[in-house]
Amino acid sequence: MEAKKNINGNDNKQNSGVIIVIRNLMALVVMLALGLLASCGGGSSAMAELDAPADDSKAVDYTMAPSLDEVVADREASSSWYVATSDAAYIDGIDYLFQLLTDGNGKYQFVMKVTNNSSQARHITYNSTKRADFSIVKNGNELYRWSEGRFFGFVFETRTLSPYQTFEYKADWNGRDRHGNPISGNVMANGFHTSVSNPASLGQVAYLNGKVSN
Repeated sequence: MEAKKNINGNDNKQNSGVIIVIRNLMALVVMLALGLLASCGGGSSAMAELDAPADDSKAVDYTMAPSLDEVVADREASSSWYVATSDAAYIDGIDYLFQLLTDGNGKYQFVMKVTNNSSQARHITYNSTKRADFSIVKNGNELYRWSEGRFFGFVFETRTLSPYQTFEYKADWNGRDRHGNPISGNVMANGFHTSVSNPASLGQVAYLNGKVSN
């Protein structure tokens, strides 16, 4: 009988110890759970900060650069020029450069540059006030000539082209033929230095897009 009491007493002590351990474990689990929740709450707050800009006032500005078409439109609107075609020659000690410039939107400009790239002055004689001329030819037919319909005084004049000096002559064109019609496609653009002492003729193929100006 005494032995049974001892056994029961030992069992009770063991059960009490197990209960205490279980309680401690439960308390530890609760503490860990609370800590985990707290840490998750902090993490979600950080993530919300990263994701934040649902608020437009904090959103990143994603304004994009202009597309290629917009850049082209801006360039055309500003009337900046680019070279549609050009030709060059060196004749009797003088450099000649002919260019047809365009803004891509119906405006053109003919350019003739006459440069003395030597250390000696050159004397150039003209028999009229016309110093240069320009033309557009397509399929062998001259569709436009700048001097056509213009009046020039017939006077002889000798001009001195100093060393490394350039005479530059420019003429605007609207992209139309002599009848006012648009010119498009491949053409021969020509430039002439109309000096009687130092004549020069330059030309090169150019592509015209058919756009014109007033």
